[in-house]
Amino acid sequence: MVTLNSGQHVQDLWVGDLVRSGDVLYMLAPRFFTVNHTHLMVDAFKVELDSTYCTYFVHAQDPVRLEVASIAAVECHLSEALIPRILPYIGDERSNENIKRILSYLRFRKPSDGKVSGREFMPVKVVPLNLFTDDMSGNRTKKFNKFDSWSMVPAALPLAQRHQLEYTNFICTDLALSAMQMLPAIVDDLALLEKGVEMLTPEGEKVLVVAPVQFITADNARHAEIASSRGATSSRPCRKCDWELTTTPKLDGTDYMSTRRSDAIVQSIHNHFISTGGVNTKLLVDRDRGYKLVGGQALLKLEAFDAMIDNPIEVLHTVMLGVGKALVKSLLGEHLNKAEVEHLQSLLQSYNSKGFKRKLTSSLRLHNSLVGRDYKILLQQLPILLEQLLERGLIQDTPGLRLIKGCLESLGRLISLIYINQQNYIQHNALYPTGP
Repeated sequence: MVTLNSGQHVQDLWVGDLVRSGDVLYMLAPRFFTVNHTHLMVDAFKVELDSTYCTYFVHAQDPVRLEVASIAAVECHLSEALIPRILPYIGDERSNENIKRILSYLRFRKPSDGKVSGREFMPVKVVPLNLFTDDMSGNRTKKFNKFDSWSMVPAALPLAQRHQLEYTNFICTDLALSAMQMLPAIVDDLALLEKGVEMLTPEGEKVLVVAPVQFITADNARHAEIASSRGATSSRPCRKCDWELTTTPKLDGTDYMSTRRSDAIVQSIHNHFISTGGVNTKLLVDRDRGYKLVGGQALLKLEAFDAMIDNPIEVLHTVMLGVGKALVKSLLGEHLNKAEVEHLQSLLQSYNSKGFKRKLTSSLRLHNSLVGRDYKILLQQLPILLEQLLERGLIQDTPGLRLIKGCLESLGRLISLIYINQQNYIQHNALYPTGP
């Protein structure tokens, strides 16, 4: 819902409302958004009445964009009594699914406490959450007293604030329990927040707060546990798809095409484990399909969260300490001799660019000890510096070096995009001159 304030009059617009814009009747779809941060828009489906004015036929295949300011009046709010009178104009699967989704939002309509004149239903505040989980050490050596912990942050915060300490909400930590053992209790609360919890505003008005989990950030090992995957130890190491290590390579890259992993399989494995007494933990492992249930199955209780999708790829271990580290080690260990490494080190220390001012302070001779921030610098500077060294004849031009250099160039462009916080209109047109 969104609230329109016009003087002393308050008008709430809800998903499913029948509204009139001009001479056309529309049903509001579940998507409000802004254009250029100024114009509030909503997706809507055109509605036609039958000759008796008793049945609403909804063109529910493809929505149209409707500016909220153009809405002249709300004909009626969606209600349980109105449901039998709402039919799709074309009874295909897509239309039925769209209408079903709109009707599902009725559960968020609670009677208002009457503190605001003209308000029929309790306002809904949607606060999507991002969760974070990791382990930390209880001493300075970072080798002992491992504590697993969970925290969360409101997902709608600007990126600059999202990672600040004052906006991070601590959930729990424990020395004895693992993150997966703590998860069921956390999920019980998240399931309540997903359905909506009544709270009070600073003005004392009752509101319904809906807080679905948008995604969970963690390292690759923890994500594998959340997604019930055996991870890197499996012949199917991806937590998002069923790709297998033994797949025959193909030049066109189609060997990497695979079907998505399924929450339904996780549910079936867990149901079988429970039905057999819930004692034999070997039943929680499916080696052939790469599944291993260690606690992530608790997230199946959440409607808004998909463990196979809502675990974003971790940049540090996947890019910097994964592909990036492997390329740098191959470059320094197999394709450059000692003198060539010294030339590269010299250029890195004297690197000067208006667009990238950071310099590598670590020595390339100790490249096995480089950390994530070192690779963040190296992987963006190496393609440029290798080209300079080749032009000056300071390194030997070999097919292997050319291959590594091409990989570093592609990865460098990707990393530059990964660390962009925002993109303005001019930059977008420069990257996509003929459209996105």
